[in-house]
Amino acid sequence: MEFFKLLMFFIEFLLRNPSLNLVYSKKIQPYFTEY
Repeated sequence: MEFFKLLMFFIEFLLRNPSLNLVYSKKIQPYFTEY
């Protein structure tokens, strides 16, 4: 459950920082595509 909260916080953080989202999207996307 803690992992889920951390994940949601991280996603919200990226949504509030479009520049970071562009930088990390390529690194994070593969992890989500596996699930």
